[in-house]
Order: sequence, then structure tokens, then C-alpha cells
Amino acid sequence: MERLGINEVIREVLALTRNELFRGGVAAQIELAADVPAVLGDRVQLRFPVVDVVQERREPQLLILTC
Repeated sequence: MERLGINEVIREVLALTRNELFRGGVAAQIELAADVPAVLGDRVQLRFPVVDVVQERREPQLLILTC
């Protein structure tokens, strides 16, 4: 386990999935708060919920993540 910024994890997931989103006609926009405290966790495990949200977008639309 390590101290992680959840905003960093969200950015990583979007970077990894951006091409897939683009091919599916989904535009991603993120608005992240600057003052989010770090969390203690496993980077890979913390990615799963974010990946789930991203992959639920099956039709062309705008994906907006606000944290």
C-alpha cells in the first residue's frame, strides 16, 4: 500500500483508455478538485472503479468526471 492522489489515478485511467473512448465516439472531460487528500491504497485496485465508470459508456457521448 502507498499514499496516492486519487486525481492521479483518474488521470492514469483516462490516459490508458482515451483511445478506446475515442474509437467509441466518447469525449472525456475531467474536472478534479485540487485539494483532495491522499488515500492509502493499492494503485491497481484503485483503478478498477474508475475503469468501470469509463467502460460503462457504450454509446457516443461526453464522459464528465467531477471529483
